[in-house]
Amino acid sequence: MDELMVDSNFDEKVMDDDDDVWDKDDEWLMALMDNLEYRHGVLTRRMEAVSDAEVANSIAIGEIHPRVTAMEEQVQTQQTALHGAELQNQQLLTRVAEMESREGTMMSYMLWMEERLTILEKRLPGPPPRPQ
Repeated sequence: MDELMVDSNFDEKVMDDDDDVWDKDDEWLMALMDNLEYRHGVLTRRMEAVSDAEVANSIAIGEIHPRVTAMEEQVQTQQTALHGAELQNQQLLTRVAEMESREGTMMSYMLWMEERLTILEKRLPGPPPRPQ
């Protein structure tokens, strides 16, 4: 058993070919590993970018709420001011209508007074006295 057994079917050239196949397989596997490592790096950077974007969005959303609240308060203030202006406008329109009614009444009294004055002037003898 101490003797080395030699296989007569063993061919060293086939072994060398196997080594070439292993070398090519190693090259292919190394290229594949490099490609996978590269793609892993790209995916990691994309995940970090998405994570950063999510953080930025949450910060932006957090900043939006106070702004929306402030805008709602401003809108409410403007609505109150607008309502007050509408009430004032309605009051002014009512006063204008009252004044127009009074103007019409006053005009008819003035016309009546002119008629009465004309009648009285016709009744008086001679020209009217001059103002002093």
